[in-house]
Amino acid sequence: MTVFNALNIFVNIWNPTTIRNKSLFKVGHHTWVIAAVNGLTKIINSLYISPIDIQLFFFLYLQNILVIMTKKVVLVQDNEAILDIMDQVLKEEGFDVTSSLTTEPIEKIDEIEPDVVIVDDYIKGNKKGSEVIEELKSVPETEDISAVLTSTAHDLPEKAKECKADDYIEKPFDIDHMIEVVKKNS
Repeated sequence: MTVFNALNIFVNIWNPTTIRNKSLFKVGHHTWVIAAVNGLTKIINSLYISPIDIQLFFFLYLQNILVIMTKKVVLVQDNEAILDIMDQVLKEEGFDVTSSLTTEPIEKIDEIEPDVVIVDDYIKGNKKGSEVIEELKSVPETEDISAVLTSTAHDLPEKAKECKADDYIEKPFDIDHMIEVVKKNS
């Protein structure tokens, strides 16, 4: 077996597309990285591959996987303090967050390609957050993007259902619950 064949087998086994939907990935980055290293070690033990080749390959491969697997979030809120808290917490959880007090990121949604959009119902501008989500869900190109509606409104569950939001977060919210909702919908 050549070095090329061994590395090709490794890449096919640990393909980001394959890993992305498996429970192994959902456990966390550390679990699949350890498993990937163990898999590569088995291949290396069966061949002679120079340590420099291995390091270069593994570095480039992991760099590629981490870029592909980072979940993207568009966050639009009506309150700067809440926006900052949500933004910081989600970034600490490993999300790539685009946050704003306006709907500007929604207008660039095809460029950002988020996994989930979180919008407050009382955002600044001409539209309510529920209208923004309803529009996203009515367009074939964006209908599959998960959308989460946030609000202090007592009828938030009904509003979320009406605008076809995938989920909702009632304010004031528990940070752990917010993280759980975002992870579940991303």
